[in-house]
Amino acid sequence: GDAFPTGLLNEDWTLYQRGVAITQLSDIAEAMSIIASAYGNRRLFWIQPENVLVTIDGLQQKVPGYYACAALAGQFAQQNPSQPHTNLPLAGLVGVRGSHDRFSESQMAVAAAGGVWWLIQDADGAPVITRHQLSTDMSSVETREASILKAVDFTAKFLRGSLRRFIGRYVVTTQLLDMLGVVAQGVLDLLKDAGVVGNG
Repeated sequence: GDAFPTGLLNEDWTLYQRGVAITQLSDIAEAMSIIASAYGNRRLFWIQPENVLVTIDGLQQKVPGYYACAALAGQFAQQNPSQPHTNLPLAGLVGVRGSHDRFSESQMAVAAAGGVWWLIQDADGAPVITRHQLSTDMSSVETREASILKAVDFTAKFLRGSLRRFIGRYVVTTQLLDMLGVVAQGVLDLLKDAGVVGNG
């Protein structure tokens, strides 16, 4: 093919971004709320703040907020599926930059109303905690609360795994349905005893 026209490399250029820059924190919080609610997905979490502090080789370092997502994923995996994350200390982070140190409580509440999950720290040296465990689907308590979502998903996956061995091996009869009912109730009782679900 043809060579790239090198004459264009020395030309002046300008990059434009559509819209007006948002500089007021109240407007930023409102924009976060609108964008998060537009996702509207119970399995999508918008984690704030923009930066967190971690200890690397004995020194406190500011790193991008997606490190907090990795810490939350570890917390999800470690805890009982029904464990709420609100006010639960988050291991691995020693501080946050860009939540309560920048936004007021009312501004964080505006963003949270759209489904923004804030990590906060009450004071320097205090543990980093979740302000409220929210998904971007704020349509009901079942879809917005992470602990409910995790418990329901874990229960469904556990039930499917327990019943999978019956698929394709048996003719659907009243006896098979009775046997599946006994297995399903046993699994639900096990999950109730483990504190994953309250009833089933």
